[in-house]
Amino acid sequence: MKAMYPNTTFEEKLEGDSIILNISGTDGVEGNYEFKKDSDYLSVTYGNEDYTAYSFVMFMAEAVYKQLGMEPALVNGYTAGCEAFAVDNKYFVTENDEAAAKTTNKVYIAGKYDMKELDTMYINDKALEYTDALNDEFRNGVVNCGKIRMIYYSDKNHVDIVLSEYGSRGDLTYQSMVNTVKKLQPTNADVFEKNYTELKETDADGIKVTYGLSDELKTEHELTEEEGYEYTVLHIGK
Repeated sequence: MKAMYPNTTFEEKLEGDSIILNISGTDGVEGNYEFKKDSDYLSVTYGNEDYTAYSFVMFMAEAVYKQLGMEPALVNGYTAGCEAFAVDNKYFVTENDEAAAKTTNKVYIAGKYDMKELDTMYINDKALEYTDALNDEFRNGVVNCGKIRMIYYSDKNHVDIVLSEYGSRGDLTYQSMVNTVKKLQPTNADVFEKNYTELKETDADGIKVTYGLSDELKTEHELTEEEGYEYTVLHIGK
């Protein structure tokens, strides 16, 4: 975070059970935040219009996950999946006080998380809620849900969709890929949905599915393979 904002001063200090962050500078990033121990949680409250605060929340949450011996990407996918599948989630809690225009985030710090629902979570409509259908403009995006992370780079005629599944790829990857194509609606989406009825490598009718990340793809999109994940890539277009 500090490297991203060279003209900003970040001061951190401990006060009792609280971590105090004071941020000021000329990069447009500033604020005062108190992350305090609240029973089994690390808690912080900030204004609803403070769009920087959530970045600090996620940095702090990642530090907690590492301290508890968990993989941050997997925990982030789990908490996102809890929302997508309406699973009661005590681990990452968001409370909104509309009257006071305040948001409180609480990160569970009392022990490793019981993520037993991971094997049922895939990228569904709720996970794709803020993803729009493609048009002529090139864009990219990231969606996490459970063990699955999806990254897309595309316009409607040229699509690269990269899905990584923690552990072994399987039906979760397949369901996530089908739902992603339905949502993005690239050219030939109907061909994909009609012909791609199971997870497999294929290269036909303008649809190419491969396992693993090619050197070309790694270079083009600056991707690296993370240990513990298996990669499936869908390419539509020339």
